[in-house]
Amino acid sequence: MERLLQLRNLFVKMTPIHQLQLESFVQDDTLQLAVLQHTVLCPVARKYPPSLSYRKSFLKKYISMLENSNIEVHEKIYKLYTDMLSMSDQELSYKTYCISSDIEVTLEESNSIISGGTTGLVTWTAAQYMTDWVLENTHLFKEKNVIELGSGLGLLGCVICKMCRPKSYTFTDCHNKVLSQLKKNIKINFCSCSCDFGPSGDFLPKERQEANQKNNQTNIEHRCWIEHMRKCDEQMHISVLKDRTAIRVSSLDWEKITPKELEDIKVDIILATDVVYDTEVILSLVNLLVILLNQNSVSKHCEAYIASTIRNQDTTDAFHRELEKRNISYKPIQGPKNSNLMQDGTSVNFIKLETSKEQNQI
Repeated sequence: MERLLQLRNLFVKMTPIHQLQLESFVQDDTLQLAVLQHTVLCPVARKYPPSLSYRKSFLKKYISMLENSNIEVHEKIYKLYTDMLSMSDQELSYKTYCISSDIEVTLEESNSIISGGTTGLVTWTAAQYMTDWVLENTHLFKEKNVIELGSGLGLLGCVICKMCRPKSYTFTDCHNKVLSQLKKNIKINFCSCSCDFGPSGDFLPKERQEANQKNNQTNIEHRCWIEHMRKCDEQMHISVLKDRTAIRVSSLDWEKITPKELEDIKVDIILATDVVYDTEVILSLVNLLVILLNQNSVSKHCEAYIASTIRNQDTTDAFHRELEKRNISYKPIQGPKNSNLMQDGTSVNFIKLETSKEQNQI
């Protein structure tokens, strides 16, 4: 049973087929049906299915392994596979990450690296990398005000809100399609029936929204509590948030933002993954980091954690030079000891930035 559960967890997050070790499941009808019930037909995969191409590849590989071992393939497997052959893949599909025995994060994302004019509709390696690290350092985020730059589809933030009990978490991005998809993913993971996003980006219980509208309160404060949210579907394996966490989604254009626009945002910790990808964005990114680190910290101490896939060492070096030019100290951080979400050995640059208000005024 444990092997089947492991297979199920790998399947719903669309782990590459060659990593599934299907050879250990090449046996009789009983095990074949059990494999189906823990993969293609499991409750999570039915409600939030991986891409059609992934499901077809899985069944094709499993059928091939059974046939090559001279084991009769159950007719239900053939039927599922042949039915899929006549279907067309959708633009979006789902990945579900098993965080613990009773907590999962499900993301709807694009099946293409570039979609809608952006690369932000897929989850990138550095986000998985930092999420693995967060799961080994949950204590750092308890009762903290956290802002994430370039949140993308929301993997990192959803995990932190579920596992770390932050006081508040602000997701940010600048692309409208990404922000729209991000909001959908937050609703999938935190409440499918009683909360929604208000006009300011706050994630509010519907009764709170109605009260705000009735009182004509368009400028509500940033706190939008998720209060003892119940499981909307037992098959989703999503636990109740036991403590209040303020969740907000904001559009944030690094090139246009001003210190005044950020002065009301409370920040203890800044997070960003895969944001150092082009030298053209470095100056605006560092400017934003300086503002958040120095001008808008809640206390006298604010820190940032930045994880970026190393695609070009020159780009990484340019980012470090700009930090030094602005007197922002940084140091490398030991990455996660275990790879739960990250599926490959991609090289990631992971650093911590910190300053105090007194040290480095703008």
